[in-house]
This record gives sequence, C-alpha cells and structure tokens, in this order.
Amino acid sequence: MGSDRGADPGVHGLQASLLVELQAAVTALRWTDAGTAMDAFLTAHEAVHDGYRDVIARILSSILSTFGQDAVEQLHEAHSTWSGLSPLMAMPPKDLVQRIADVNHWHMSRFRLIEDDEKITFLLQPCGSGGRLINEGRYYVTDERPYALMPRASRSTFGMADFPVYCNHCSEMSRTILKGGGHGWLIEGWTPDHRFGGCRLHVFKSFAHVNGEFFRRLELTPPSEAPGETGERWFSPDELTELSTPISARVRRALDRHDAAQASALIAATKAAWEAGLLPAYRSWVTELYGSVLHAYGPEAFAHLFRDTVFDLFSKAHETAVRGVSKHMWRDFWACLGGLQGVITTPAGTSLTISASCLFAPDPHADPLRLATRELCHSFNGKLGGQGPGSASMLPTESGDLLMHVATS
Repeated sequence: MGSDRGADPGVHGLQASLLVELQAAVTALRWTDAGTAMDAFLTAHEAVHDGYRDVIARILSSILSTFGQDAVEQLHEAHSTWSGLSPLMAMPPKDLVQRIADVNHWHMSRFRLIEDDEKITFLLQPCGSGGRLINEGRYYVTDERPYALMPRASRSTFGMADFPVYCNHCSEMSRTILKGGGHGWLIEGWTPDHRFGGCRLHVFKSFAHVNGEFFRRLELTPPSEAPGETGERWFSPDELTELSTPISARVRRALDRHDAAQASALIAATKAAWEAGLLPAYRSWVTELYGSVLHAYGPEAFAHLFRDTVFDLFSKAHETAVRGVSKHMWRDFWACLGGLQGVITTPAGTSLTISASCLFAPDPHADPLRLATRELCHSFNGKLGGQGPGSASMLPTESGDLLMHVATS
C-alpha cells in the first residue's frame, strides 16, 4: 500500500476494513503507510459515528413531533435491554471500567477518570454523542431543523423538562441497569454541566453505594442495606491517567515509536470496542427505531419518516467530503462500515458499489430497511445531493445494492 491509497485508476474489488489495512501496515513495519491508514480510519470513523448519532437524534425528533412524548418514551429499550447489558454488568469491576473506557474513546468522548471510596467516575468533557450535539448547537441554537427537546419531565429525562431527546437513552439505560441489579455504567445526567455537554458516568463499587438521587429521578426503590466500608482502590493514579488517554493518541504514540506489539494490541482493542461493540449497537438502535415506527404506525408512516430522516446518517460524511478533508471520504466511509463491494475510478469521478445491509442490524427485523433502497436514495439525493468536487449521488440497483457516484469536479 502506497501513501496515496487511491492513486491507481480503474476497477477495484471489495476493500478490506480500514483497521485491517492499519494492522497489515503495522505487521509489515511500514510505518508511513500505517500513519496514512490511521488518518483514514480516524476521519472515516468520525463520519460513521456521527452519522449514526445524528440520524438517531433525527428519528427521535421526528417521532416526538409526529406522535408525541409518550411514543418516544415507549422506545426506552430500543438501544439496550437487560439481556444485552447483563453480561457487561457481570464482568469483573476493573474489566468493566476498561471496557467503558475503550468504548467511550471510540464514542468520541473526552474524559478524565477519578476514583474515591464509593466509585469510579468518568468526567465526560464532553460526552461524545449527546454532549457534542449540545455543544454543536443542535438543540439550543436556532438552526435548520434543530433536534427536539422533550417538553415534559419524566423518568426518561432524569426528571427534567426541555431535555435533549438523544440524551433520553442515558436515563433509560441507567434505569434498565439499576432494575437488573447492576451498579456500573450509570450516567449522572442532571448536573448543570449537562447543559454544556458534560455528564458523569459512574461505576459504583456495590449496589448499596449507588447515589440515592438515581433512584429518585428514575422512579425506583433504593436498596435498604447500608453500604459497607471500602477503602480499597482499584486503580493507581498512573492507571487512571492511561485509561483517560484516548486510544487514538496511544496508537499514534506506538506508531511514532515503531512499537508493533503495542500498536497491534491497541488496534485489537479498537476492533473490540468499535467494530464488535459500538458500531453494531448503533446499527441495532437505528433498526429498532425504524422497525418500531413500521410496526406501530404502518408502512405509510414508516416510509414518510424514513425518507425524512435517513439522510442524516450521511450528513457528517457529506460535510467532510465537500470540504475536501479527504479525497477518499466516501470510499473510506463505506469501508469503515464494511459495505464497500467495488470501486470504479474514471476522470469524471468514482463509482462505488455498496451493500445496503451494512447500515442496519443483520436480523430479519431489518429486512424492510434493507429493501427501502429507493427511499434511502431519495432522502440522500434530496437533502445532500449537489454539484462540485466531493458531492455524491446514490441510485438503487436491481440486486438491492446501492451505487454511489462521487464527482471529482
């Protein structure tokens, strides 16, 4: 792999995962290529991550405006259930903290870890999804089609009115965990810092140590037993600092030092946290949200909401492409999703053949979404289509795949 990953014109087959490319360069000790592959992954990862974040906020906003707050709150387990969360809660405590740190690094969160007698706390500065949406002005600053606020205080909003609709899931996930007897991955989303994108994520050292305010705001019965004394520290100060350091920065450090073993270990952690963790969770959440609309309100309501919202899945990649941040933005976007099937490059532009299945969960519940390629293309072209370098358009194929054309001029 040369430093220009797309220099050769012509026809190319299925492209490997960007992390596979990065690992291959590290294994071969091609450090310049490894740096290039890392750049490509970071740019594509942000576009994919923020695309899912944005489309979820858009879907929930549309459900709120069309069907009301009760309809949104009925989706309180669309993102996670106790059966999905209980294996995490069963992890050894230090392993759970490590897992949360790894996932949050690829959730675009910046945080500092602290520990006291009762808990480990992630000081999110800001949260990588809802917090960044707040800081980007997507709720509180007038913008075209801003995301919605939940008007009524409830247990889905930590008991606060005018609550950002994406942030509901932190309240709802915390409630699901507490109902199941878990005491980790609990979000304190009601502090004044929340209005500036900052929340606190806690792993309490026992169920009895969980702050009583969680139970009050989430309308649950607190534990009756008193917490025991615990002066034990789970982590040293150096370990907390290392856990707080973004994995991307640690990979860069390993590449700069030509440390193949450390780089490979961090790439493996990234695959576990992103490709096998957060990305499938986002796919499932989007699939559940759209599927719930189809089931509850019928095909016509689903088709309208799908066309009106699904474009936001691509909005970050579109913004990055037209700004010229990466001339291979769309190719890397689809490779990061695992959906790139073929590439044809000509002087006029690049055509990408894509599997629509890569966007949604791999289960029968997603079949209506995978079949809605015409509506998906209509939404993309209507909201994001344009002229000039980096602009793109999409068409459905007879086989049910997608064909994207990216202009070079």
